[in-house]
Amino acid sequence: MLIVNKTDLCNQYLGWVIDKIQERDIGGTHYYGQIEHTSFCTSDNKEIHVEIQYLKKYIKFIFYERS
Repeated sequence: MLIVNKTDLCNQYLGWVIDKIQERDIGGTHYYGQIEHTSFCTSDNKEIHVEIQYLKKYIKFIFYERS
């Protein structure tokens, strides 16, 4: 798993978000090259966008703040 953090959120919070994304996706089928997008708002009303890329040997999570 690779996490790219382009926000000011701490890694502990991002880990919690990844856990919630994976819990929601139990039983889903993914394929090499698949890209998913999801967004959420933090408690201080920042909109965070997450791009999830399913690569050959790992999953890449890219977090960035939507402007």
